[in-house]
Amino acid sequence: MNPAEGDALYFVSRGDGTHHFSRTLREHNNAVNRYIRNR
Repeated sequence: MNPAEGDALYFVSRGDGTHHFSRTLREHNNAVNRYIRNR
């Protein structure tokens, strides 16, 4: 694998083929909560 350079450690798969990447656990948890509310 050759991942793109970046500082994201976390990601949320949105279920539509896209992803949201986060740098911190707080950002990740917020993204997870948004995903859960909007599905």
